[in-house]
Amino acid sequence: ISELHNMATLLFLALLFWTVNGQPLPHGCQSFCSGHGQCVAGWPYRYCNCDWNNYRGDYCQTRITSLKSGQTVGGFLFPGYWNYYFFNVNASQPKPLPKGSYLVMSVTANLSDPFYPYAKAPDLYTQFAHQANATDFACHANGTETKGHPSHVCNVTDASKLTPTSVWYMGVYRAENNTGPYAVTATLHGP
Repeated sequence: ISELHNMATLLFLALLFWTVNGQPLPHGCQSFCSGHGQCVAGWPYRYCNCDWNNYRGDYCQTRITSLKSGQTVGGFLFPGYWNYYFFNVNASQPKPLPKGSYLVMSVTANLSDPFYPYAKAPDLYTQFAHQANATDFACHANGTETKGHPSHVCNVTDASKLTPTSVWYMGVYRAENNTGPYAVTATLHGP
């Protein structure tokens, strides 16, 4: 009986280590990988193996969304969080671009939402060929205001970074004390 009791105690402690009230511990598969991945046993913790449907993050909580030229995509952010997007020049222009072409990437506060009438545009970070973040970016826009419609804009005019194989990444970050909806757009312009 003592050996059976010890095995039951060990089993209980193992289950307690892996979960609290049935929820994985922070270093496990929090939020069940946000429904976008599988929990994989690792050492010393379990981890999320995210689906290939553009989900990233420790818990597959962030999606990297593809943008087409001129397409506007809405989003929502709480303070301290990111959303990510990418723009593939080839998808919008499969042949060489005419000289003088340029790319405009922007994020605008969605002031039409009645629950967030004073929302500010989140910060915009852009980067060529890989994901942008607060320390690795080609452009960081966080202060442009147009009359009654706050927005942040980054322009790309360097022809060497607008080839048919070019991919631009946009990171949208919501600073402290600023929650609300926004819209993001990437538009390729000809001369």
